[in-house]
Amino acid sequence: MFLFRILTRSVLFITSIMACDAIRANTSLLLRMHMLVEPSRPHLLDDDDVGNASTSTWLVTNGDIYRDDTRFHVKGMNWYGMETETTILEGLDERTLEDHIRQMRDLGVNVLRMPWALEGLMTRARHPGVYFYPNLTSQQCLDCTPTPLSPLQVLDNLMDTCARHDIMVLLDLHRLRFHATSALWHDSVYTDVDTVTGWTFMLQRYQAHPALLGMDLYNEPHGSATFGTGDGDADVDFLAFVRTAVETLHNPYIADRLLFVTGIRWGEDMRDYGALPLRFQPFLVLSPHSYGPTLTRPVEGWQNDTTRLRDRWMTFFLTLHTVQKWAMVVGEWGGDQTSAADRLWMEAYVTFLVENGLGQCFWAWNPNSKDVRGFLEPDWRTPVPFKLALWQRLA
Repeated sequence: MFLFRILTRSVLFITSIMACDAIRANTSLLLRMHMLVEPSRPHLLDDDDVGNASTSTWLVTNGDIYRDDTRFHVKGMNWYGMETETTILEGLDERTLEDHIRQMRDLGVNVLRMPWALEGLMTRARHPGVYFYPNLTSQQCLDCTPTPLSPLQVLDNLMDTCARHDIMVLLDLHRLRFHATSALWHDSVYTDVDTVTGWTFMLQRYQAHPALLGMDLYNEPHGSATFGTGDGDADVDFLAFVRTAVETLHNPYIADRLLFVTGIRWGEDMRDYGALPLRFQPFLVLSPHSYGPTLTRPVEGWQNDTTRLRDRWMTFFLTLHTVQKWAMVVGEWGGDQTSAADRLWMEAYVTFLVENGLGQCFWAWNPNSKDVRGFLEPDWRTPVPFKLALWQRLA
């Protein structure tokens, strides 16, 4: 038995070394391509341009997020497009980055959750993906003319623009592939090593940027995903991947920033997250996702008694914050303003957020999100009145 343990540990150690070598090899390929396509990045902030967004230290204490020594309450917005086959933020054909971000700032947004997809960095053949190449559909981006920019250059400009307006950016690995949602952080095309490789590239690129709040590890694991209860099967145990991310991504690259982790079963279920090591509390933020009845099936009878919704939210995630003192920020929530049931649900959810002092990131700035529409009207300028009223209730 003793010999078996030694052999087992040796195999695990060798496997770990091989995985690290694979990550280094893949990352080296991406970095070489980055140097080829973008030999310099003069558009990134110079020290003289940082202004109020100088690099801060982020920390969690007693369940609250602190920016340096000041408590920071997240009032955030999601803005998608880069994780889709569009490859850049939607709405840039309607308005410039500066115009979008200025309006967000005026609305009180202080965090922008920014989805991206692994396929943009790495093709199936492990060659650098479309994020590295100039966007040839310049009509999708008013900022991309007369010289087309790559999606990564657009993201660089977004980071710079957010820094000038003191809005923090949370990078969110939303998908592995543009056209499909994967239940796990790996699939038939991309391995978990590929996922770590992609994150390594993104963090190396932005680790020193003053606008970077942190990383949202993987969006909405579901299907066979478990959390600490996978009978030792690391392929489906999200807790095992969180541990890997802490050691290979957060600690080496962004130790002074935050690591966000969503729930399983499409983001809301954190009933097993008490298994998280307490040593992660100073930097880890739990980030549940909740949606109205257009997307999810709430508890029976909730329309006549919305306290049933609060009981569900308490059970699924809130006690981790109120009792165990984990930091908590809702990473996505929303509903369809044209649905009476969704409007009732959103009103109840905002009341719940306010009563419990939870930060949040609304889904989404875009007006055309499937099922839940968005914060803006189709003109990409006017806030939906009902959602604006809810937004103004939030701290």
